[in-house]
Order: sequence, then C-alpha cells, then structure tokens
Amino acid sequence: EYMNIPFRPYINNNTVFSSSIIRKRTNLVDEEKKDTKRFSELLLSSYLLYKLRNLGKESYSFNYDLLEKSGIPNLHPLNDDGVRGGTLSGRQGRRFIPILKKAGIKSVIDLRGGDSSSVYADICRKNGLNYYHIPIDSEKMDSKDIIDKLPELFDVMNKGKFYIACAQGLHRTDIAVAMNYLFNPKSSSVPPKMYGHISSSGFKPQGIFNRTNNVFKNMTQEDKNKLGLSDFSEKDYKKKKKILSSANEKYAEQYAKLN
Repeated sequence: EYMNIPFRPYINNNTVFSSSIIRKRTNLVDEEKKDTKRFSELLLSSYLLYKLRNLGKESYSFNYDLLEKSGIPNLHPLNDDGVRGGTLSGRQGRRFIPILKKAGIKSVIDLRGGDSSSVYADICRKNGLNYYHIPIDSEKMDSKDIIDKLPELFDVMNKGKFYIACAQGLHRTDIAVAMNYLFNPKSSSVPPKMYGHISSSGFKPQGIFNRTNNVFKNMTQEDKNKLGLSDFSEKDYKKKKKILSSANEKYAEQYAKLN
C-alpha cells in the first residue's frame, strides 16, 4: 500500500516550499527506520537547495522578488543588500529602470568605461535614482585610477539598495564585487559568487585576480588608510583571496551538477 505524504515547512512568512514522497508502508521496524532516514535526507537536501537559490533574499531591504520577475538580464543577488546585472542603458533595458525605483533600489553603479553615456545617467536621475559612474576595467585602466575610485564605490555599496552593472553584468562586475569583498572592511564576510568566471568546466579566476593583484600591489599606505585597511598586509590579502577562490570552486561544482 502506498501513501502520499506532503511536507510543508515554512521558511518565513512569505515563502513556502514543499516536497512529497511516496513511502511504502510496512510493519518492519528496520524498514520504518530506513524510510525515516531517507525522508530526512530528502528534506535536508531540499532545504539546502532552497537556501542556495535564495541566498540572502530574506534579508534584503528592497523587493528582490519584483526585480527577479521583471526579466532584468543576468540579475543575481549580492550579500551586501544589493543586486548585480547587465547594463540597462540600451533601449530595451531602460524599461527596467522604473522597476528598480519601484522595488526600492536607491543607487545605480555603472562600471563601464568608454561605453557609458550621459543619457543613462539622466534617465536614472529622472526616475529618482542616484547614478554613479565608477569605471572598472579588467586590463586597460591604470590601477591607480581604480584605487582612487574605491572609496566612492565602497561607500555606495555599504549603504545598500544598489544595482551594480557593467555591459553584460559579468566580468567587470565580478571584478568590482571581488574588490569589494577583498578590500572593503565593511563588506559581507560571505564570499560572493563570481558568475562571469564560472562555467561547467570550473572556476577560472585569472581575469579577476590579475586585476586585484595589481590593485593591491599599487596601493600605498595612504590608500589603505582611506579604505580603513591600515593594517591590511599581503598575508591578509592572500588569505581572503584563497577564501574567495575556494568558495567559488564549490559554487562551480554546484553549477556543474545543476547543469
């Protein structure tokens, strides 16, 4: 005889996930114990998968669900009360700008360099959003120019409710988010996921660390003081970089399993 047994644990007041198993009823005690263990494992794996997919969403001070349903390209959550995605400067992307405002986003961080435009800034401001042009480039920019912009970048990110993007919301965005984790003492302690450098073949961090290594190498003590990193040593930097790399290797393993 078979019976459907629904299980509906409540994660919070707004979110419910459910799973159902088909369990064979038996009078044997050993079989009952094995079945209970299988049910527990199923429940745990379902819960962990839910937490992975909804990392940080419960703690946002803005409406992430509204943004997620809107169709913004390459939208992903960040642990610093913000989101990342592709630029919304094009004609197709501009329709999402009022949605950012409606969802409670306060600031737009544009990481593009020569491919940025004043039109995008004007549209953001007309919709009540703060616009910050903080160019980050993986190769061409002088590291000193990036270092000079880090206090502004971190200040905006520390306030939360931000939307950060380069052209596609991938490679340059990864670099900016990585630098926030590595060099911002007020950033989340949870290593961010480097979406633009993860694929089914693994995590390829060279493009990120080539830039962050160069930035750290060219930081003066005065630069570190401005960032609140007075005692931040090369050993500290390598330790955080290793944590970031290890976490994304795990993320890449999860990505390969799901794809």
